[in-house]
Amino acid sequence: MNGFTAVLIAPDGRLHGILSEQEAGRYLDLAPGTLRNWRTSGRGPRHVQLGRRVGYRVEDLQAWTEQRLTDGRGR
Repeated sequence: MNGFTAVLIAPDGRLHGILSEQEAGRYLDLAPGTLRNWRTSGRGPRHVQLGRRVGYRVEDLQAWTEQRLTDGRGR
């Protein structure tokens, strides 16, 4: 663990904070290596570079998943 976790719940119920790569992987149910591969290829959710560490803002993970909602017919 690299000490990023500090998640706040806003009055609207949304989460805010920065998660480590491992925590973001758990949040999205993805392997951290998948996030790493996507990040190096310019895909995946937005990330924060803090020195050598990489973090993911919870609101960016939420937005990224919202953008991938489909109507069940592949659209």
